[in-house]
Amino acid sequence: MLSLIVYESDRCNTEAIARVLGDEFSRTRPTLLVRLDDMAYRIPVGVDLLVIGSSTQNRQPTPLLDRWLQALDPHEVRGLTAVVFDTRSPLPGWLSGSAAREITRLLLAKGAHILEQPMSFFADAGQGHLLDGELERARRWAQMVGDRSWLHVRPVFQPIEAHPDLSLRKWRFHWLQAEDHPGTTTAPSPTALRSEGSPPG
Repeated sequence: MLSLIVYESDRCNTEAIARVLGDEFSRTRPTLLVRLDDMAYRIPVGVDLLVIGSSTQNRQPTPLLDRWLQALDPHEVRGLTAVVFDTRSPLPGWLSGSAAREITRLLLAKGAHILEQPMSFFADAGQGHLLDGELERARRWAQMVGDRSWLHVRPVFQPIEAHPDLSLRKWRFHWLQAEDHPGTTTAPSPTALRSEGSPPG
């Protein structure tokens, strides 16, 4: 199993998290760590676990990473198991926005299988450095992701095209609900979404 971690970092926080993930994954599997600096970069053949990380800028991924994701051929990610993380301020996600949430939306639309809820790691908005304990939390998250990927656990989110009734709007709504309740580890099933109808607003 080959893991690929692709990230872009504006204040080195996302890079610090990516390096922790790379160190942890490399204990059990070959791992590539790539800081994105070229729109032409393509996912190598043989990748089984794709990890994408970004700083959150204006509620979105960094512009380069966003353009790279938009340009990816769906054939490169269709069927791939993926997880996503970001770094952002510790404000609630509905206030700060989340690059990880937007990246997950793009990956789902291109056919990836999302193994875990998008993960945010927090940085001090004023000083710009990661909060205490975030690197250790990243290490624990990497261990959990690694275990789940080896066990071929059912992904939390399936590709959008697999469930035409699962609109992006509904997915975003339920992801925000899960974010407000950190103990939530699984997303609602498509059947549950059908029975609930459209989210408010």
